[in-house]
Amino acid sequence: MVDVHVPATMDNSRSAHPDRTYFDLRPIPRTNRFFLAFGALLLAMVFNINSGDGLIYYAAVALAVTVILSICIIPLRLIAIPVAVLIVLMPDLTQTVDQIDLVGRLIAASVWQLQFGPLTPAMLVLIFLLIALLRISLASTIQLHWVTFFYFFGAAILLSFLNGYPQESVSRFITDFKIPVFVYTSLLLFDAHFRKFPEDLLRTTQVFMMFLVGALVYQVIIVTAFAPSDIIGRSYVHSSLDSAKGLTLAVTFFALAKVGKASRIVFWFLILCVTLSLLITYQTRWLLVTLFMGLLLVFFVYPLKKKLILALWFIPIFLVGIVTFVFLESEALEIMLRRFSFVQQLGSGVSFRDIEVVRTASILNSVQHVWDNNALLTGMGYGSWYDDDFVPMPNLTTAAFDQESLSLRRFYRVHDFGFLIYLSLFLRPLRGLWSVRRAAMRNDGGAELFVVLFGIAPTVITYMWFTGKGNLFCGFYIALCSAWLSRINKTKAIS
Repeated sequence: MVDVHVPATMDNSRSAHPDRTYFDLRPIPRTNRFFLAFGALLLAMVFNINSGDGLIYYAAVALAVTVILSICIIPLRLIAIPVAVLIVLMPDLTQTVDQIDLVGRLIAASVWQLQFGPLTPAMLVLIFLLIALLRISLASTIQLHWVTFFYFFGAAILLSFLNGYPQESVSRFITDFKIPVFVYTSLLLFDAHFRKFPEDLLRTTQVFMMFLVGALVYQVIIVTAFAPSDIIGRSYVHSSLDSAKGLTLAVTFFALAKVGKASRIVFWFLILCVTLSLLITYQTRWLLVTLFMGLLLVFFVYPLKKKLILALWFIPIFLVGIVTFVFLESEALEIMLRRFSFVQQLGSGVSFRDIEVVRTASILNSVQHVWDNNALLTGMGYGSWYDDDFVPMPNLTTAAFDQESLSLRRFYRVHDFGFLIYLSLFLRPLRGLWSVRRAAMRNDGGAELFVVLFGIAPTVITYMWFTGKGNLFCGFYIALCSAWLSRINKTKAIS
């Protein structure tokens, strides 16, 4: 992920440049990084083969099963690799309800879509992750975040039973409960891994980044391999539905950091244009919102001089990217602009509530429900729901809520809105990194690392909580931030 040059003489380097020794870690050689990215591209292609593609599908399934089984036998030092494949390269969502009705369910060669008897994909993944956690716990220390652990695995469960939600619907309870289970399993696994192998922190970070690059190239191929009139539908099937699509922003911010350092500006300029174009084809407004939130964080991370340089570079990059996109994929841009058209209406005496009726009603009804039950601080527990007695919902379809919710008028999700229930897990490492940002960014590679970590923070916190794969990355992200903070503090004390 970052290019780090290990000093030939550690002591001399530290005395001369004390702030440049934070990342004294051995990186993956540049050539090997290329092969990692290329291998990730091939794996992304394989795991997106679906059951309608004939015999090759079964070979792809065999490879996917091999990846998950390798968690049981792979050396502990390498155990992050198959988990990274699960998170970045195996798709979880590939079809809309309408597409399933039209062509039938096409099952991708991904562990996230394979079911073996009574084992659902989530159960299968969780079993092997727990095996990995058990293996690493026998060789390393496990550190629990006791306050949040007590709430999610104690208080929240108790609240659920007191409110009668598990008795009402066990499946809804399990659906909600698996969110903290996946996050904590991933967090404890990677936290223990980084404690056991601290010298592999940089290489593990680079592995994830190279996998993201391979996945990005695959998405570019999918988008550009079809005529403009087919781009939206095809991209929506293969990219926009996958819950890891927001990780495209990691490449965006990495390229932005490179441009800020005036490193191969033309190349990274093109990468920025490509990633911004992909974000538009995803047709997900919240990703663009979190992009700008991340830009604000990055803006404050940099010192004043760098802020001016970034601003001067990003504005023309954004404009050139949009102009290029108008010519290449005008249909995608037109649809995205229509999705943001409500912004223009807000200035003409029309409120957000009049335009985004479903979102507004969801937020108001859910907040009113917890207010009426004196549960603003504690929540209602797993499996909880709200109704539309306070603000009547408009006519809804299964695109917003499932059929059971529509029939019973019980809504278990707040449409495109989150209460950031895991904010406390993210705040501690991010706050620590923020406190050392100026010194750490003087290190070779420090700027790229910090720009990516802070740039994707809004996306990870607010967008990636609703699927098992997203939960796994949330846990990895928290552990990664904590590990880098520990590394920086440790080397700072030594120097």
